[in-house]
Amino acid sequence: MALPLSLAAVVLLGSLMPSDLPVVIFLIIACIVIPTDFAPAETLVRDTRIAARVRDVLGVERGYNDGIISPVLLFAPILAGSTSQAHTPMQALGTTVPFAAKALAVGVALGSLLAWPMTTADRRQ
Repeated sequence: MALPLSLAAVVLLGSLMPSDLPVVIFLIIACIVIPTDFAPAETLVRDTRIAARVRDVLGVERGYNDGIISPVLLFAPILAGSTSQAHTPMQALGTTVPFAAKALAVGVALGSLLAWPMTTADRRQ
C-alpha cells in the first residue's frame, strides 16, 4: 500500500511545484525514483534466523513493486503524448488489458495448480 501512496504523493507534490512540466512527467519521475530495491532484502531472504514466512513476504514484496511500477511506467509516455502504435490512452489500454487478463488467469491457474503439491510436501516435510 505504501508504494501506490508514495507514487501519488510525488505526483501531487510535483504538480504543486511552480513549473511548466505536465503532471505525467512527475509520474514518470516517481516511477523511477520511488521503487528502489531494498538492498539488504537479499541477505534477509537467505537469513535462516528470520522466520520463513517473513522471508517469503520480503521476496514477494520485491516482485510486487516491479509488478505495479512497470505497467505505470510503460503507460505514462502514452499519457504524455508519445507517438506509438496506440494514439490514445484508451487504445493503449484496449491493447494491454487482454494480455494482462491472460497473464493473470495463467498466474492464478498455475499458482493454484502448484500450491496443492507444495502444501502437501510442506506438511510431510
